[in-house]
Amino acid sequence: WEVKVKNRNSGDVETVLADYVFIGAGGGAIPLLQKTGIPESKHLGGFPISGQFLICTNPDVINEHDVKV
Repeated sequence: WEVKVKNRNSGDVETVLADYVFIGAGGGAIPLLQKTGIPESKHLGGFPISGQFLICTNPDVINEHDVKV
């Protein structure tokens, strides 16, 4: 992947090469994914795109998570 990244504060644009790209932009994730042009990005309508939910069963990690879901 060749990703162009723009610093919103300075306006500087940098090009980064990466083997993998994770798009986690909340409501903006689907439009970003569709800009890639890959076939899997077409006709999406919501989250999670993969249809998978990840579960943690480690009590130490769970106790540190104070977000209401």
